[in-house]
This record gives sequence, C-alpha cells and structure tokens, in this order.
Amino acid sequence: PQPLIKNGYGQYLKNVLKEKIF
Repeated sequence: PQPLIKNGYGQYLKNVLKEKIF
C-alpha cells in the first residue's frame, strides 16, 4: 500500500503547496 499512499499523499501535498504558494 505504499504507492497508493504515496499517490494520495502526493496529491494532498500538491494541493497544500499550491494553496500555500498561491
């Protein structure tokens, strides 16, 4: 379940980063 978690976490991190950057 590492790839699944990484994929989900990656999307969440990207969203947070985008919100923080923007």
